[in-house]
Amino acid sequence: MTGWMDGYSRRKTIAIEWMRTFFLSRMSASPRRPATPKVVVTKTVEDWKGRLVYRVPSGAKDEAAMLDFVNQHFVPLEPLNVAIDMCEPGYRMAWFDNFCRKYISEGLSLMAVDSETNELVGVSITTECRRT
Repeated sequence: MTGWMDGYSRRKTIAIEWMRTFFLSRMSASPRRPATPKVVVTKTVEDWKGRLVYRVPSGAKDEAAMLDFVNQHFVPLEPLNVAIDMCEPGYRMAWFDNFCRKYISEGLSLMAVDSETNELVGVSITTECRRT
C-alpha cells in the first residue's frame, strides 16, 4: 500500500532519528557536564561510625542548610538535569526549593551531621505517601 502511510512512516522515522541525534549530541557534548570526581577513600566505615549524628531538622536554619546542600550536591549533578542542560550551576529553582521545603516541614526528613566538624554531610528528604 502506498500513499499516506508511506509518508507518515517516513516522517516518523525522520523525527525519531532527529530526536536520537539531538539527545545523543547533547549528552556527549554538554559543556556543563561535570568531570568525574576523583575519589580517594581515606576513611573506612569504622572511622565514620562514631562521627555521624542523624537528626530531624528543626527550624529555618536547618531547612536552609538542607536546601543549600541539595542545590549544591544534587541538582547540578543529577544525570537528567545534566543531560537536558536544565540549569546553570548555582541557579536556584524556586519551585524545587518550595517542593523540598514542604517535605522538610513534615518532620520525616533527616540530616546527617559530622559531629566533629558540625558539617552537614547528607540529607534524606522524605514524605509519607498514602493511597487515596
